[in-house]
Parts: sequence; C-alpha cells; structure tokens
Amino acid sequence: MAMSDDGPVQRERAETDSDLGSSRIEPIEGSVVLTVEDFTAVWFKLPSTKRLVFSLAYLVFGVSLVPWVGVADFHPHKLFAVATTVSGIGLLALGLRNARNKWANNAITHQRGNEGVNYRFDEQGFELNFPVQRVNLGWDELFTGLETPGAFVLYTEPHFCFVVPKRAFDSKRTSELRALLADYVQPNKLEALLDWRRSALRIAVLLLAIWVIWQILSPK
Repeated sequence: MAMSDDGPVQRERAETDSDLGSSRIEPIEGSVVLTVEDFTAVWFKLPSTKRLVFSLAYLVFGVSLVPWVGVADFHPHKLFAVATTVSGIGLLALGLRNARNKWANNAITHQRGNEGVNYRFDEQGFELNFPVQRVNLGWDELFTGLETPGAFVLYTEPHFCFVVPKRAFDSKRTSELRALLADYVQPNKLEALLDWRRSALRIAVLLLAIWVIWQILSPK
C-alpha cells in the first residue's frame, strides 16, 4: 500500500517485456486481504511517527514543566502543576491513538486493500495489484525501508511508503524476500528521515527557556 503521512499516494512505472525476461531469480509472489491492524502495527515504527511523537512530547513536556518552576514544598500551584502534567500526558496518548487509527483507515479505504492485494517481487522491482490500481516500481525508485515483526515497509520517497504484510507469504518466501530487499535497501537513509539534529536543537531551546523562566521566577 503506497502511503504518505496523510494517506495513500499513487506512483506508477511502466513495465516492459524486457524487465520480465531478464529476471534471474524466481519471482516472489503473495496475496493478502489488508486489515487496519496491518497498518496500526507498523505506525509507531515509522520515522514520521517518531518525529511526531517527539514533537508532541516536547510540547507537552514544556507546557507541563512551567507550573513546576519555582514550586517547592507545599504550594497551591503544585496541584495545578500536577493536573497540567497528567492532562498533558493523557492528551498526548489520545492524540497519538487517534492519529494512528486515522492513518490506518485512510490507507485501507483509499486503495480498497480490504478487498485483497497481490504482490510480486523480482530482481527488476516490485508490483502491487490493488482492486483500483496496479503499481509497478523499479528498485532504483526505492529510497529506503525497514522491517517490523509483521511487515516490510518500503519507502520510495522520504514520506511515501508501501506496507507489505509478511503474512502474504509463507516462511520460506518471506526469508527470500528479506534477502532480496537486503540488496536494495539503504538503512543509512532511514536514519536521515529521523532528523535527530533538529530534535536536539528543540531540546536545547526547551532547556534554555526553562532556565530563563527559572531565573525570572526565582526569589532574588
């Protein structure tokens, strides 16, 4: 299933007879009826989700921490600080759950994956046949990928990916597909998607803001 953070996207490549004729390995084929669980299971593994979680946690942490600044021993502000912290954590968990379910449902309904999808992988690339569309992509269009306990996630662009459930194949074919993907997936690009430097900068800004607030509110 081709997806972005907001839902499925469509990417096509023309397939030629020479592509089929030049394959030197037996094609790896499988089929599956996609479920919402196929997508919710991988959502927290995606780089875009990790960035979202960090950004929201950063916001909640920053807002929740402010009431605690200058609070010592028993103080009326302490109850407000506790309430703010608990509410922030609850809203963070609820927001992430809703975002995950919305993303998964959009992915299913857009391409009607719950009606069945057929997969084909060989040395030339991979093909996905949905009820509404056939997608063909060459390995040169693979940006990076990752493996979860239940699926392979293949990125064709930094924010576009395919989720391929392992249950579409038997154990032998799953192992063969893992070996095939190892020749084309570039893990170093996956790390680039996480953008840790920007995250580190946000943490530094947050700590600086807390220090400034502390200096303003601290008794002279």
